[in-house]
Amino acid sequence: MEGSQTLHDFKIPLTSRKDRKTLWTPAISHRTQSYPGTPGTRSAGSATSFFFPAAAVPEELVRLRNRVQPLKDENKVLKEENKVLSAALGEAKMQGAELQSAKADLARVQKSLGIALCSNENYASQVGELQGLVASSRGRVRSLEDEVTSSRSWVRSLEDEVTFLRGELVVAVEERLCDEVILGGREEEIAALRTDLAKLEAERAALGNKLEETERSILIEHKRGFLKAARQARLLAPGSDFSAMHVEKVIRFGKLVKEDDVEESSSENAFVISGTQQEELVRLRNRVQPLKDENKVLKEENKVLSAALGEAKMQGAELQSAKADLARVQKSLGIALCSNENYASQVGELQGLVASSRGRVRSLEDEVTSSRSWVRSLEDEVTFLRGELVVAVEERLCDEVILGGREEEIAALRTDLAKLEAERAALGNKLEETERSILIEHKRGFLKAARQARLLAPGSDFSAMHVEKVIRFGKLVKEDDVEESSSENAFV
Repeated sequence: MEGSQTLHDFKIPLTSRKDRKTLWTPAISHRTQSYPGTPGTRSAGSATSFFFPAAAVPEELVRLRNRVQPLKDENKVLKEENKVLSAALGEAKMQGAELQSAKADLARVQKSLGIALCSNENYASQVGELQGLVASSRGRVRSLEDEVTSSRSWVRSLEDEVTFLRGELVVAVEERLCDEVILGGREEEIAALRTDLAKLEAERAALGNKLEETERSILIEHKRGFLKAARQARLLAPGSDFSAMHVEKVIRFGKLVKEDDVEESSSENAFVISGTQQEELVRLRNRVQPLKDENKVLKEENKVLSAALGEAKMQGAELQSAKADLARVQKSLGIALCSNENYASQVGELQGLVASSRGRVRSLEDEVTSSRSWVRSLEDEVTFLRGELVVAVEERLCDEVILGGREEEIAALRTDLAKLEAERAALGNKLEETERSILIEHKRGFLKAARQARLLAPGSDFSAMHVEKVIRFGKLVKEDDVEESSSENAFV
């Protein structure tokens, strides 16, 4: 409707279910009941306050204030739409009588058109049958003429094909010999690739086993480094108690604790609002609900009126369609009568064409019969030569299939070989990194034990401790200065 506003012109902010739930949650209610006074409140002098999540109530108050005026405006617009829809519905009902009259006129004209079309169909059927006979006769004449021409050209093509097939047979035999030579070379290449592949698989397996052993030794080296530092600490501080030292302990806040006992914590925040804001919140809620109920009723009434007005408008459109159909049917009736006259003249012409075409067909059929016997004799000779060529081609195709399989096998073996080489290189790199990490874990274990020793014996001097030193005859010496003789065992 022009000049009026609809419900879609207003964008009313609605409070989501999630927002309403944040006003009072079970967790907040449980927290506030621990105070004296009304459940969910806390008395402080003469003022009353409520506990809510941070910034929940101020946002709810602003939303409720912003909703009241839009609801009033929406109520006014809905009432105006109700009046306009009622008036338009009355005007639309007046078009019903005119629609019935137009339908009656249309039915009469359609009946007349049906009679004319039935007559046209009869004529069209006769014309169609005659045209079909003429077309089939002409097609038969053309096909027979084409068959005579093709028979003559077919003889020439068969002679050319015999020459061609003999040449192809010679070529197929020569190519088969070449394929056999190539196939022998591929067999040798496959054998060499399989040998290389087996060698690489053995090397990869050896590297994998070595890598597993190295990875298992990482944890052992960590403990060995810890034990080395513990032995050096006992040597440098013989009177200290190092019984609390352990490889699975770490230093937290000046104490030795297990690594699994370290935990994290978090804190909570609460927000308090005044009782005045709570009263205003309740008042705005009571004001919004009646406006929502009234707008809901008006929307339902407008939906009913809109549906009735839509049906009335459909009747108006149907009236215009009926008038247009009436004009079209009248025009079609005139065209149908004119077509009847044209069909009658076409029937006579087509009957003459059918008779002349049948005579031409008979003469061409006789000529075609004589040509077919000559073609059959040549086809027998071509069939024999084709059979010989097929045998030769099939044998060559078998060789090509075998050769193709060998090519695919070679490609697969090369792919596997490249993959194994890449895996071997990756295992080699990983093995190098693992071997380096063994030394790092040894040093980490040593440093962990050194920190624990300093914690348990703060007054002792551990400056002489070093990861590259060992105990020999009650003294710390570098490992490079010790000759290889025997191994040392320690117990903590």
